[in-house]
Amino acid sequence: MNKTELQTMHSILLEDLKWFDGKCRKLGIEYFLSSGSLLGAIRHNGFIPWDDDLDIMLTRENYEKLLSHRKEFTEGNYEIVNYKTHSSMPIIYAYLMDRRAELYPVEAPENKKFLHLDIYACDYIKQGSLVRSKLADRYILLLSRIYSYRKGFTATGGASSGMKKALLGIGAFLTRRYNDERFVKKILKTVATKKKTDMMAPVASPYGFLKEAFPAEYYTELVRHEFEDTDAPITAHSDAVLSHLYGNYMELPPEGNRYSSIEKTGIRILKK
Repeated sequence: MNKTELQTMHSILLEDLKWFDGKCRKLGIEYFLSSGSLLGAIRHNGFIPWDDDLDIMLTRENYEKLLSHRKEFTEGNYEIVNYKTHSSMPIIYAYLMDRRAELYPVEAPENKKFLHLDIYACDYIKQGSLVRSKLADRYILLLSRIYSYRKGFTATGGASSGMKKALLGIGAFLTRRYNDERFVKKILKTVATKKKTDMMAPVASPYGFLKEAFPAEYYTELVRHEFEDTDAPITAHSDAVLSHLYGNYMELPPEGNRYSSIEKTGIRILKK
Protein backbone atom coordinates (compact mmCIF):
# COMPACT_ATOMS: atom_id res chain seq x y z
CA MET A 1 0.00 0.00 0.00
CA ASN A 2 1.58 3.25 -1.12
CA LYS A 3 1.50 6.54 0.81
CA THR A 4 -1.39 7.96 -1.22
CA GLU A 5 -3.52 4.85 -0.67
CA LEU A 6 -2.74 4.90 3.05
CA GLN A 7 -3.82 8.53 3.27
CA THR A 8 -7.04 7.63 1.44
CA MET A 9 -7.62 4.82 3.92
CA HIS A 10 -7.08 7.17 6.86
CA SER A 11 -9.53 9.67 5.37
CA ILE A 12 -12.26 7.05 5.02
CA LEU A 13 -11.61 5.52 8.43
CA LEU A 14 -11.85 8.99 9.96
CA GLU A 15 -15.26 9.47 8.32
CA ASP A 16 -16.27 6.06 9.67
CA LEU A 17 -15.15 7.04 13.17
CA LYS A 18 -17.15 10.27 13.08
CA TRP A 19 -20.26 8.41 11.89
CA PHE A 20 -19.80 5.71 14.55
CA ASP A 21 -19.21 8.32 17.26
CA GLY A 22 -22.39 10.15 16.35
CA LYS A 23 -24.45 6.97 16.52
CA CYS A 24 -22.93 5.96 19.86
CA ARG A 25 -23.62 9.37 21.39
CA LYS A 26 -27.22 9.24 20.23
CA LEU A 27 -27.75 5.74 21.66
CA GLY A 28 -25.78 6.26 24.87
CA ILE A 29 -23.09 3.70 24.00
CA GLU A 30 -19.64 4.31 25.49
CA TYR A 31 -16.57 3.29 23.49
CA PHE A 32 -12.91 4.32 23.39
CA LEU A 33 -9.88 4.09 21.14
CA SER A 34 -7.48 1.28 22.03
CA SER A 35 -4.14 -0.26 21.10
CA GLY A 36 -2.45 1.46 18.14
CA SER A 37 -5.27 3.96 17.77
CA LEU A 38 -4.80 5.07 21.38
CA LEU A 39 -1.08 5.38 20.72
CA GLY A 40 -1.80 7.40 17.59
CA ALA A 41 -4.14 9.73 19.46
CA ILE A 42 -1.54 10.51 22.13
CA ARG A 43 1.65 10.55 20.06
CA HIS A 44 0.33 11.91 16.74
CA ASN A 45 -3.06 13.43 17.66
CA GLY A 46 -4.51 11.08 15.05
CA PHE A 47 -3.43 8.08 13.03
CA ILE A 48 0.05 6.64 13.30
CA PRO A 49 1.23 7.65 9.79
CA TRP A 50 1.99 4.06 8.75
CA ASP A 51 -0.91 2.37 10.58
CA ASP A 52 -3.68 0.75 8.54
CA ASP A 53 -6.60 0.26 10.90
CA LEU A 54 -8.64 1.83 13.69
CA ASP A 55 -9.18 -0.05 16.97
CA ILE A 56 -12.23 0.52 19.14
CA MET A 57 -13.06 -1.11 22.47
CA LEU A 58 -16.17 -1.25 24.65
CA THR A 59 -16.98 -2.81 27.99
CA ARG A 60 -18.98 -6.03 27.58
CA GLU A 61 -22.16 -4.20 28.63
CA ASN A 62 -21.69 -1.53 25.97
CA TYR A 63 -20.56 -4.11 23.39
CA GLU A 64 -23.77 -6.11 23.84
CA LYS A 65 -25.77 -2.88 23.70
CA LEU A 66 -24.03 -2.04 20.42
CA LEU A 67 -24.94 -5.42 18.94
CA SER A 68 -28.53 -5.06 20.15
CA HIS A 69 -28.72 -1.84 18.11
CA ARG A 70 -27.24 -3.46 15.03
CA LYS A 71 -30.14 -2.21 12.87
CA GLU A 72 -29.31 1.40 13.77
CA PHE A 73 -25.71 0.79 12.68
CA THR A 74 -26.76 -0.85 9.42
CA GLU A 75 -27.38 2.17 7.27
CA GLY A 76 -26.33 3.05 3.74
CA ASN A 77 -22.85 1.62 3.23
CA TYR A 78 -22.40 0.65 6.88
CA GLU A 79 -23.06 -2.61 8.69
CA ILE A 80 -22.08 -4.07 12.06
CA VAL A 81 -20.91 -7.65 11.56
CA ASN A 82 -19.68 -10.36 13.94
CA TYR A 83 -19.56 -14.15 14.10
CA LYS A 84 -23.36 -14.32 14.40
CA THR A 85 -23.96 -12.44 11.15
CA HIS A 86 -20.98 -13.72 9.13
CA SER A 87 -19.80 -17.27 9.79
CA SER A 88 -16.27 -16.42 8.63
CA MET A 89 -15.79 -13.80 11.37
CA PRO A 90 -13.41 -14.70 14.20
CA ILE A 91 -14.78 -14.89 17.70
CA ILE A 92 -12.85 -12.03 19.26
CA TYR A 93 -14.35 -8.92 17.70
CA ALA A 94 -16.91 -7.25 15.48
CA TYR A 95 -16.51 -4.87 12.55
CA LEU A 96 -18.16 -1.71 11.42
CA MET A 97 -17.94 -2.53 7.72
CA ASP A 98 -17.85 0.26 5.13
CA ARG A 99 -18.81 -0.92 1.64
CA ARG A 100 -17.54 2.25 -0.03
CA ALA A 101 -14.01 0.89 -0.26
CA GLU A 102 -12.46 -2.53 -0.66
CA LEU A 103 -8.99 -3.94 -0.20
CA TYR A 104 -7.28 -5.79 -3.06
CA PRO A 105 -6.06 -8.25 -4.15
CA VAL A 106 -8.89 -9.96 -2.27
CA GLU A 107 -8.45 -13.54 -1.17
CA ALA A 108 -10.69 -13.34 1.85
CA PRO A 109 -14.35 -13.58 2.93
CA GLU A 110 -16.65 -10.60 2.41
CA ASN A 111 -16.12 -9.31 5.94
CA LYS A 112 -12.36 -8.93 5.27
CA LYS A 113 -12.88 -7.52 1.79
CA PHE A 114 -14.25 -4.11 2.75
CA LEU A 115 -12.67 -1.39 4.85
CA HIS A 116 -13.76 -1.60 8.50
CA LEU A 117 -13.27 -0.48 12.09
CA ASP A 118 -12.17 -3.22 14.51
CA ILE A 119 -14.46 -3.42 17.55
CA TYR A 120 -13.36 -5.32 20.67
CA ALA A 121 -15.00 -6.07 24.03
CA CYS A 122 -13.41 -6.12 27.49
CA ASP A 123 -14.73 -7.97 30.54
CA TYR A 124 -14.43 -7.94 34.30
CA ILE A 125 -11.99 -10.66 35.39
CA LYS A 126 -12.85 -13.08 38.20
CA GLN A 127 -11.01 -12.80 41.50
CA GLY A 128 -8.39 -15.41 42.36
CA SER A 129 -4.72 -16.00 41.65
CA LEU A 130 -5.37 -19.07 39.48
CA VAL A 131 -7.81 -17.23 37.22
CA ARG A 132 -5.33 -14.38 36.81
CA SER A 133 -2.37 -16.69 36.21
CA LYS A 134 -0.26 -17.31 33.11
CA LEU A 135 -1.76 -20.81 32.99
CA ALA A 136 -5.27 -19.40 32.53
CA ASP A 137 -3.91 -16.87 30.04
CA ARG A 138 -2.30 -19.62 27.93
CA TYR A 139 -5.47 -21.74 28.08
CA ILE A 140 -7.66 -18.90 26.84
CA LEU A 141 -5.11 -18.06 24.15
CA LEU A 142 -5.09 -21.68 22.99
CA LEU A 143 -8.89 -21.74 22.69
CA SER A 144 -8.85 -18.48 20.73
CA ARG A 145 -6.17 -19.78 18.36
CA ILE A 146 -7.98 -23.08 17.81
CA TYR A 147 -11.11 -21.14 16.95
CA SER A 148 -9.16 -18.84 14.59
CA TYR A 149 -7.64 -21.91 12.94
CA ARG A 150 -11.11 -23.34 12.37
CA LYS A 151 -12.06 -20.06 10.75
CA GLY A 152 -9.02 -20.13 8.47
CA PHE A 153 -6.97 -17.46 10.28
CA THR A 154 -3.93 -19.72 10.68
CA ALA A 155 -1.39 -16.92 10.98
CA THR A 156 -2.82 -15.49 14.20
CA GLY A 157 -0.25 -15.31 16.97
CA GLY A 158 2.47 -16.97 14.92
CA ALA A 159 0.46 -20.13 14.36
CA SER A 160 1.75 -20.59 10.82
CA SER A 161 4.63 -23.02 11.54
CA GLY A 162 4.14 -26.66 10.61
CA MET A 163 4.19 -27.95 14.20
CA LYS A 164 1.78 -25.30 15.45
CA LYS A 165 -0.57 -25.91 12.53
CA ALA A 166 -0.57 -29.62 13.33
CA LEU A 167 -1.37 -28.97 17.00
CA LEU A 168 -4.11 -26.50 16.11
CA GLY A 169 -5.50 -29.03 13.65
CA ILE A 170 -5.72 -31.59 16.45
CA GLY A 171 -7.40 -29.02 18.67
CA ALA A 172 -9.88 -28.18 15.92
CA PHE A 173 -10.72 -31.88 15.53
CA LEU A 174 -11.23 -32.37 19.27
CA THR A 175 -13.54 -29.33 19.43
CA ARG A 176 -15.40 -30.08 16.19
CA ARG A 177 -18.68 -30.36 18.08
CA TYR A 178 -18.30 -26.84 19.50
CA ASN A 179 -20.39 -24.28 17.68
CA ASP A 180 -19.59 -20.57 17.85
CA GLU A 181 -21.83 -19.95 20.85
CA ARG A 182 -20.18 -22.73 22.83
CA PHE A 183 -16.74 -21.32 22.10
CA VAL A 184 -17.82 -17.87 23.26
CA LYS A 185 -19.28 -19.21 26.48
CA LYS A 186 -16.32 -21.49 27.22
CA ILE A 187 -13.76 -18.74 26.77
CA LEU A 188 -15.69 -16.15 28.78
CA LYS A 189 -16.80 -18.53 31.54
CA THR A 190 -13.18 -19.44 32.34
CA VAL A 191 -12.09 -16.01 33.55
CA ALA A 192 -14.79 -13.40 32.92
CA THR A 193 -17.64 -12.39 35.19
CA LYS A 194 -20.59 -10.02 34.94
CA LYS A 195 -19.93 -8.91 38.52
CA LYS A 196 -17.81 -5.79 38.85
CA THR A 197 -14.29 -6.58 40.06
CA ASP A 198 -11.06 -4.59 40.32
CA MET A 199 -9.67 -5.77 36.97
CA MET A 200 -10.80 -5.80 33.33
CA ALA A 201 -9.31 -7.15 30.11
CA PRO A 202 -10.24 -8.13 26.54
CA VAL A 203 -10.57 -11.83 27.41
CA ALA A 204 -10.46 -13.25 23.90
CA SER A 205 -7.47 -11.17 22.81
CA PRO A 206 -5.22 -12.92 20.26
CA TYR A 207 -2.27 -11.88 22.45
CA GLY A 208 -3.59 -13.30 25.72
CA PHE A 209 -5.79 -11.37 28.13
CA LEU A 210 -3.12 -10.68 30.78
CA LYS A 211 -1.20 -8.35 28.46
CA GLU A 212 -4.12 -5.91 28.55
CA ALA A 213 -5.38 -6.65 32.07
CA PHE A 214 -5.65 -3.34 33.89
CA PRO A 215 -7.50 -1.87 36.88
CA ALA A 216 -11.17 -1.61 35.92
CA GLU A 217 -11.13 2.20 35.99
CA TYR A 218 -8.65 2.18 33.09
CA TYR A 219 -11.49 0.89 30.93
CA THR A 220 -14.36 2.85 32.45
CA GLU A 221 -12.92 6.33 33.13
CA LEU A 222 -12.83 8.12 29.78
CA VAL A 223 -11.93 11.53 28.38
CA ARG A 224 -12.18 12.91 24.88
CA HIS A 225 -8.93 13.60 23.03
CA GLU A 226 -7.95 15.20 19.75
CA PHE A 227 -7.88 12.80 16.80
CA GLU A 228 -7.11 14.38 13.43
CA ASP A 229 -9.79 17.07 12.85
CA THR A 230 -12.19 15.68 15.47
CA ASP A 231 -11.99 14.15 18.94
CA ALA A 232 -12.78 10.71 20.33
CA PRO A 233 -12.95 8.98 23.73
CA ILE A 234 -9.81 7.44 25.21
CA THR A 235 -8.94 6.08 28.64
CA ALA A 236 -8.21 8.73 31.24
CA HIS A 237 -5.19 6.60 32.16
CA SER A 238 -3.48 6.62 28.77
CA ASP A 239 0.06 7.09 30.12
CA ALA A 240 -0.15 4.00 32.34
CA VAL A 241 -1.72 1.90 29.59
CA LEU A 242 0.69 2.94 26.84
CA SER A 243 3.75 2.65 29.08
CA HIS A 244 2.76 -0.92 29.91
CA LEU A 245 2.06 -1.87 26.30
CA TYR A 246 4.82 -0.01 24.49
CA GLY A 247 7.40 1.21 27.02
CA ASN A 248 8.73 4.63 25.92
CA TYR A 249 5.73 5.13 23.66
CA MET A 250 6.53 8.72 22.64
CA GLU A 251 9.73 7.56 20.94
CA LEU A 252 9.27 6.70 17.28
CA PRO A 253 10.34 3.20 16.21
CA PRO A 254 13.29 2.78 13.81
CA GLU A 255 12.35 3.67 10.23
CA GLY A 256 12.66 0.03 9.20
CA ASN A 257 9.82 -0.85 11.58
CA ARG A 258 7.43 1.77 10.27
CA TYR A 259 5.31 -0.20 7.85
CA SER A 260 1.71 -1.19 7.24
CA SER A 261 0.70 -4.74 8.13
CA ILE A 262 -1.10 -4.87 4.78
CA GLU A 263 1.59 -3.12 2.75
CA LYS A 264 1.12 -5.52 -0.18
CA THR A 265 -2.56 -4.59 -0.37
CA GLY A 266 -4.20 -1.69 -2.18
CA ILE A 267 -7.47 0.14 -1.62
CA ARG A 268 -10.16 0.61 -4.25
CA ILE A 269 -12.90 3.23 -3.90
CA LEU A 270 -16.28 1.80 -4.93
CA LYS A 271 -18.62 4.63 -3.91
CA LYS A 272 -18.19 8.28 -3.06
